[in-house]
Amino acid sequence: MSILSIRTIGGWALLINAALMVVLLITITASVGSDSVSVIIGEVLGLLFVVGLVAIWTTQPHTGRLGQLSLLGIWCLGIATTIAFLVRLTVLAGSIDVGDLIPLSSALFGLVGSILLGWATIQAKVFHPAIGWLLIAGGVLNFVGGLLPPGAGALLVSILTTILQTGAVGGYGWTMLHSAQTAQRAPEQPIGGQQSGHQASLK
Repeated sequence: MSILSIRTIGGWALLINAALMVVLLITITASVGSDSVSVIIGEVLGLLFVVGLVAIWTTQPHTGRLGQLSLLGIWCLGIATTIAFLVRLTVLAGSIDVGDLIPLSSALFGLVGSILLGWATIQAKVFHPAIGWLLIAGGVLNFVGGLLPPGAGALLVSILTTILQTGAVGGYGWTMLHSAQTAQRAPEQPIGGQQSGHQASLK
């Protein structure tokens, strides 16, 4: 599979992820749907995000310190997503109580991954720096939210976290799709330009 195909698939995966996060935000704020629906949406989000992480890696620098930060950040986010996926799976099964430590470890990996990948994004400038800042802020709030007791404060942090993460994920996805489409059109532009010049000379 070509790099452009990976970026296109990953871009769409992240855009769909962002759209589903908006749906999840609505279910949280309006208390629409059951907890099982939210958990199932969360599982789909995890799978889409992993696909998007692979595409992000193909776009970020691969060498030097930024390359190392990007790779480590992507691995941490992948581990965090995998842990969260397994935790939600046990919730759906309803047979195992995972407690608080395992979900907190997922949030910790997510925090480290968000900071590393976000900082690499800001420095590399392949994506808009604001996307990196959104990712970092979302990772911090996601970890803080896991430490708060249930209540209005925790709900507010959860809502803000979802908004920030939606902006970051959507930003990554949109940028990759746009760059992939631009790269696909690039070979056609010289041909078109040559044809226009030839036709002009005939006139």
